[in-house]
Amino acid sequence: MPAPVIAEAPPQIKGNAALKGKRFYIAEYRVLFEVSGSATASTRAGYMPGMDFGATRMTVAYAVPKPNVDLFRAITDKAYADFPAKLDAAGLKPEPIDTFTRENGAVYEATVEGSKPGAEVYEDVDLGHGKRKYR
Repeated sequence: MPAPVIAEAPPQIKGNAALKGKRFYIAEYRVLFEVSGSATASTRAGYMPGMDFGATRMTVAYAVPKPNVDLFRAITDKAYADFPAKLDAAGLKPEPIDTFTRENGAVYEATVEGSKPGAEVYEDVDLGHGKRKYR
């Protein structure tokens, strides 16, 4: 007998952007994929009667050997296709970028070109306890 399929409700988007009744446009849609990183943890030395505990330190490093840019693009395109529907369901309607910028000028200039095969864009982030590399 096959295992029952449990349907989960889609995650709800939460935020505090007060856009109802305001004019806005989408300047850029950015999705980051974590492709490598490291995490470090340590313990302090200690002493209990009759036992000494030395300090320890451990670092775990990981990396995606060959990130699939086409798959990342497909996931991003699907997420973006869903984004306007979620805005519409919330009663928000972005304006076309050319119309808005022609009338008001650009509010935010998209400055970073997205990753493409052979021209990948990476962002390195130091979290203090580890590092992350996003594509």
